[in-house]
Amino acid sequence: MLQYDNSAFYFFAMSILSFYLLPSWYYILSTVYKALMVKDDSAVARTLTEKKKADQLKIERQGWTKMKSSSFVTNTVITVLLTALFVFLVISVSQDGQVNSFDPFSILEIDLGADNKVIKKAYRRLSLIYHPDKNPGDRAAEAKFVMVSKAYEALTDETARENYEKFGNPDGQQNMQVAIGLPA
Repeated sequence: MLQYDNSAFYFFAMSILSFYLLPSWYYILSTVYKALMVKDDSAVARTLTEKKKADQLKIERQGWTKMKSSSFVTNTVITVLLTALFVFLVISVSQDGQVNSFDPFSILEIDLGADNKVIKKAYRRLSLIYHPDKNPGDRAAEAKFVMVSKAYEALTDETARENYEKFGNPDGQQNMQVAIGLPA
């Protein structure tokens, strides 16, 4: 298969998830804190009705009723699941730390600085293995064949090889500049 850098998607997904997770965890933790740290404001009730109403308000203020509600439980379950997804994305980004680059020597499975005879031999060997006519319908083999062909071209063309040795890319010097395109 062609090699693409998927870490941009991981960063996008993590930022979108954080828009939900941060306020949700704040709500969950503040609700739990309020339920556990209740102050007992014992007011003197003058009548039986006031005493019942004060007891009712005390129960509602404790927060346990809020924590037992279906919306709180649903929010907590969704938040925990999305947090697990967020952790998975963080692990994926940390393990996928390298940016994919084009290295014709590793694609052709030869040593750096190999001569044209070794390059041609490696190309013939790999093109026989991954040729689309020998692997009909196999997209991975077809993509590998394209990569092998491009690597061979990069190492046999004098200009491309000189560019690769000088700049690390057969197309020449690459600008590593990040910019945002805004309409004029």
